[in-house]
Amino acid sequence: MGACCGKPEGKGIKAQFKNGSEGVYVCVIGDGGVGKTALLQRHMNDEFDAEYLPTIFDDYQGPMELDGWSGSICLRDTAGQEAYDAINAASFKGCHVFLLCFAMREGREASLQNAQNKWHKQLMDGGHLANGAKIILVGTQKDAETYDGVDDKALKAAEQIGAAGYMPTSALMPLDQGGVPELFNQAVRLAIYED
Repeated sequence: MGACCGKPEGKGIKAQFKNGSEGVYVCVIGDGGVGKTALLQRHMNDEFDAEYLPTIFDDYQGPMELDGWSGSICLRDTAGQEAYDAINAASFKGCHVFLLCFAMREGREASLQNAQNKWHKQLMDGGHLANGAKIILVGTQKDAETYDGVDDKALKAAEQIGAAGYMPTSALMPLDQGGVPELFNQAVRLAIYED
């Protein structure tokens, strides 16, 4: 997969990139270490790398077909560390769908709070949802021992932030078991179909 073909424009049926090609721009955001990069690697290459390497910024693009729609999906991987907030904010511009990630595993409860209080706030304060961009709240690491009531808390959080939904996932599990294809299919549907 190569670099994204520029910022996308448009909303509704057949979102487009500036070069006129049909495409959907999906940005993955959340705290460092929650599994954003692993989620993208599972989706793109059906691979899982257990080694944690912090991302500063990365773009991936590839073809996608879904429900009779054919175009490109541009995936942006962002840093979860505060030092990169300015870079992240610049990368949010023009995004069609944000995958707002938090870790479901025991000991990472703060990542759900940060999804609501830090990351969602950055999207709101920066006006990144004003163009009709959607949010899916994504629980990662569902394969691990999760903390009590995580699904109930996540559903409540998704409702509070106005997310289009909540999806628990695992990049560690095989592609057909971890909910990853369903997540990216839902993200594309949110971008290509008008409300």
